[in-house]
Amino acid sequence: GERVVVVCGCGGSSGATTVALVLATAAGRARVVETCAASSSGLPYAADVELGETNSGWLRGARDDVVIERRLDPISSPDRLPPPAPGDVPVTIIDSSWDLDAVLASAGWLGDLARSAPKVVLVSRATIPGLRRLETAVELVGEARAVAVTVGAKRWPRPVEQSAGAAVRRLATRERVVHVP
Repeated sequence: GERVVVVCGCGGSSGATTVALVLATAAGRARVVETCAASSSGLPYAADVELGETNSGWLRGARDDVVIERRLDPISSPDRLPPPAPGDVPVTIIDSSWDLDAVLASAGWLGDLARSAPKVVLVSRATIPGLRRLETAVELVGEARAVAVTVGAKRWPRPVEQSAGAAVRRLATRERVVHVP
């Protein structure tokens, strides 16, 4: 009965971890599972309380009603990522910072989830290169499943808006782009 939301960054430092944490906080009782390698983690300081390591090697922390799980060991690819234990919360946000094409091609649980999730949240910076990466990500995931979040502006500056590809423009027209300043 647990709802799962997949959040994927469209490049380094796109804000995917922050968006995942905000979504979990807005959901109330939820958890964020950060799937990146320990050296790339955006969550080491997000927890107010550290709860220790689980039997499956995930480090757990908490921030208000949000459980935060992340890996401590180096993970070389999404295929090698061990699955987290089932959650005891109504909503789990999966924060994937791996390259989206690598995740979609992987044989592991994260690849299965990214290929089968009804919606995938794609996070990008509100820049020309960011929107170009977002366009590629929308094409990889499929427009029907994509929801975009652009970080850095209440609305796109004109040159950024003009750089948007056809798929991103269609998402914007369908009100499936959220702007986060």
